[in-house]
Amino acid sequence: MTNTNTSKAPETAWDYSSSLLAGFYKAAVVANEEYAAAVAIGNGNPFAPGISQPHQLLLVLSNAKLQLEGEMRRIARSSGLAMPELRAATTDEVRELRREARDLKEIVADQVDAQPEDQEQSVVLEGKHTKTV
Repeated sequence: MTNTNTSKAPETAWDYSSSLLAGFYKAAVVANEEYAAAVAIGNGNPFAPGISQPHQLLLVLSNAKLQLEGEMRRIARSSGLAMPELRAATTDEVRELRREARDLKEIVADQVDAQPEDQEQSVVLEGKHTKTV
């Protein structure tokens, strides 16, 4: 069986940095999806319990991405290195992400609706197990 993967393994610090930057872009998209799902679970309240961790992770990834990209652009300009080709999501990718987010919201809404209101519910908030009635 032959290897059909044509991407080369990183060889220099610049290659590794470019891979990190691409990873930050992908991780920020996933973190944004997780944050949006957490807000949906909190009935649209961005300050609801359980939203802090996804929000903090999204902020850290966004800041890391901006800082690394800015420094890499500065280095590329001064040394003639090529920036990695990073692209925004295509229209089809955006539509797919929106569809997934809509499906996730429907699943969450169905789960919330399926819970009997008179039954004791167990909730996990920031690593602590609490009970609500």
